[in-house]
Amino acid sequence: MKTLYFDVLCGASGDMILSSLVDVGVPEDFLRKELAKLSIPGFSLSIDKQKRNGIDCSHLILSWDGHDEHIHHERKHEHVHEHNHPHHETQESVPFRNSRQILEIIEKAAYNERVFASCKKILGRISEAEAAVHGVSVDEVHFHEIGAIDTIIDVAGISLCINYLDVKDVLFSTLTDGRGTVNTRHGLMPVPVPAVAKLCEGYTLKILPIESELLTPTGCAVLTALGKQIALGVSGQILKTGYGCGDKVFEKSPNALRVFLLETESKTGFETDMICCLESDMDHISGEIMGDVGGRLMLAGALDVSWCPVFMKKGRPGYRLSVLCNEETRQNLIDLIMLHTRTLGIRIQRMERAVAQRRTATVQFHDSSILEKYCSYKDTFFTKPEYESLAELSVKTGQPVIELMEEYIRNKH
Repeated sequence: MKTLYFDVLCGASGDMILSSLVDVGVPEDFLRKELAKLSIPGFSLSIDKQKRNGIDCSHLILSWDGHDEHIHHERKHEHVHEHNHPHHETQESVPFRNSRQILEIIEKAAYNERVFASCKKILGRISEAEAAVHGVSVDEVHFHEIGAIDTIIDVAGISLCINYLDVKDVLFSTLTDGRGTVNTRHGLMPVPVPAVAKLCEGYTLKILPIESELLTPTGCAVLTALGKQIALGVSGQILKTGYGCGDKVFEKSPNALRVFLLETESKTGFETDMICCLESDMDHISGEIMGDVGGRLMLAGALDVSWCPVFMKKGRPGYRLSVLCNEETRQNLIDLIMLHTRTLGIRIQRMERAVAQRRTATVQFHDSSILEKYCSYKDTFFTKPEYESLAELSVKTGQPVIELMEEYIRNKH
């Protein structure tokens, strides 16, 4: 399978990631044609080559009506801020756009489901981080006119490139940023800027001895929303190497992002991903409440929910609630647990999970279409029907689910 590995040598921004993907094999004409579907007036895109410490890098140049994009990539966060006043202008006249409005623009381009889902993940990460550091809701986080268009192009372009390369996994190295301060719409801010610091929570970050912002909110959001950080590097056949650069030039460090396009094989029979585990021990609620909370958590996007009896202080019987979730649903699930159990604390762990290779197919059973899960681990293969399909079929036929399951197994053998 194909894998992208981003070597974050000297920070990362949206345009650096996008230009590195062009350098690693995405045709410039393809990207230009697809981004034209966003209907940005006067939009044009070109890629030139620039040297960074002797390395030949691809460099992105964008322009659209009323703006030439050459240098504003330097501080993208300056174009993001909170806005507490409602506005009633048309979309074309609105000087500020939130992530929901940006997604509506991207949706009109009619990209495929994978591209749109990728855009949604990235924009969600940016907005949640900005909302957290500024103390506002996600809908109150707005992108300035230039920053909004810039963000649309970067987010859509990166998502299109990853889809074009047919990449299964996105991996990245230790994140890097500079130090010092930077001027923003909010005034003087420390580097890493607060939104980047928030996005880096749970990830390894190295501060380089460079008095400059190197890692932007967009760049950090792309990597952490779509990828997994690995500490020991990656192995596989290198298909191609690409370099993307920003506008800044540093004497002792190349302002470049390196990406490897790899062909990797799973010798273990399973894939791995990064998930969060939320745990809390409680001795003050009933089993009825725990059952209600478990159902709510699954509906809210938890990967798995379980609880088991435990003995707590003073010999009191209680429950240990364990919830597995993705990074993007973590905060919402924490809020739900706090609200519906009134627990006083939740333990949070990021962990790697081994997942058997699997896919879902539609098969015929009892003259009905049911969903079947096909799983494999090393040299072992097995299938199982989805419970929901058998439950629906049970209502239709009047046969118990257990009988349908037994019949399905007999037919498979």
